[in-house]
Amino acid sequence: MRAMNTEDIENKWSRLDLNLNKLDDKDRKTMDALKLNNLKSAQQRLADTYRRFSIVAILLVPTLILGQLRFLDWKLLLGFAVYFLIASGMDFYLYRGIKGLDLNEMGVDAVAEKARHYKKVHHCCQIVLISMCVPLLAGMFMSQTEEYFRWGMLCGLVIGVAIGLSLYIKMMRNYKDMIK
Repeated sequence: MRAMNTEDIENKWSRLDLNLNKLDDKDRKTMDALKLNNLKSAQQRLADTYRRFSIVAILLVPTLILGQLRFLDWKLLLGFAVYFLIASGMDFYLYRGIKGLDLNEMGVDAVAEKARHYKKVHHCCQIVLISMCVPLLAGMFMSQTEEYFRWGMLCGLVIGVAIGLSLYIKMMRNYKDMIK
């Protein structure tokens, strides 16, 4: 084994330093790619959720009217039809907005800003829809004299709130992934 002089050590050190820098660049590029993929998947999950909500809400209009025509007053049915049309429109707006974010052209900061905007819009839509839904459900509850119908409504309310909170938490996680 031969002894290394200071020049050999410096050369070897420089080569190692150069290799480490190349690895750092590769790691940085890999991390950026992973972050972009995570953003894309969060964006895709949000867009898919809004699209499903929009389709379901629009399908509920004729289903509700035809299914409940003999049980509910026409004013309540009209109120629910308007409610589901508005809900479908709001979800479609959010779907188009989230789907329209181009992660490759906008950059991470611009996408995060737009995601914050759509998150605020989401919360505003929730406030509008909840404020519409409470009087409609109260009117539906009060219009029914059948005890089993009322118990069914209460059970549906509990199950609906549980499912809604679960979906809300998942959607907020997707927004968090897009914002960070």
